[in-house]
Amino acid sequence: MANQSPHDGRLAKKELHRPGNLQQLLGIMWRNVLEADAIKTTIPEDAVELRLKAIHATIQAGSAYARLLEVGELEARMVAIEQALQGTAA
Repeated sequence: MANQSPHDGRLAKKELHRPGNLQQLLGIMWRNVLEADAIKTTIPEDAVELRLKAIHATIQAGSAYARLLEVGELEARMVAIEQALQGTAA
């Protein structure tokens, strides 16, 4: 049977692709940093190329996490500045 309400279907599909927030993303990224580090520690010492790849993945994940933290801090500063400007304009 065909969908009687295509509008409802479009709304449901749109809801699936709604972006998360910065705190959710930070949590996901932190878990990925920890997982990459845990995987790195399980690699045998003689698997040099694999260890280097794991080290690189850990560094990349850590760098991405640090950039997200920076974005969060800048966002908080911007909100504070906007509030201060609204206070002086009133």
